[in-house]
Amino acid sequence: MCHSRNINIQLEIYIFFASDVRSDGRIIGVTEELAAQEIYDMISQVSEPFVLPQGTKMGHVHLAVGDALASSERYQALLDMQEKHQYAEASWIASGSYHHHLAFNQWQRRHAVHQDKQAGLSKIGFVSDQVAELLAIASRAPKLGFQIKHQTTRQLQLLDTDGIAIQIDYQH
Repeated sequence: MCHSRNINIQLEIYIFFASDVRSDGRIIGVTEELAAQEIYDMISQVSEPFVLPQGTKMGHVHLAVGDALASSERYQALLDMQEKHQYAEASWIASGSYHHHLAFNQWQRRHAVHQDKQAGLSKIGFVSDQVAELLAIASRAPKLGFQIKHQTTRQLQLLDTDGIAIQIDYQH
């Protein structure tokens, strides 16, 4: 769930063009700055916190992290995903041929750790239909620097090195 009392919004707008997939599986894309002040002025009049409706599913999530490339490597190893594109302070990863499921951005956060009650996502969640996958992730997590906060045969809750909570549920 996303809660914000202060205006702290990151907006992504994109257009799908024909894919530029390289022989190594990387997908080439472009990131360009928007008219941020105009967008901020438009949304700064909102007085209520924004809350995503229960059950909302997202195609991809951008995580604000302290070291984008290190975080990307950890999540690739944890979730068995591949890097699709990277810059010095950002990395996009996915499974299969999708452009990205997760992105890691430093966004003025270099080596900053997420604080409780800070605006943003309270956790990111994944669903697996294979219990063996859940167990394999649980086995890899501590070796990659993730803390296991809770584990059952149907759920795994982790905390990454940036303080981001992750929940993986097994649903058959």
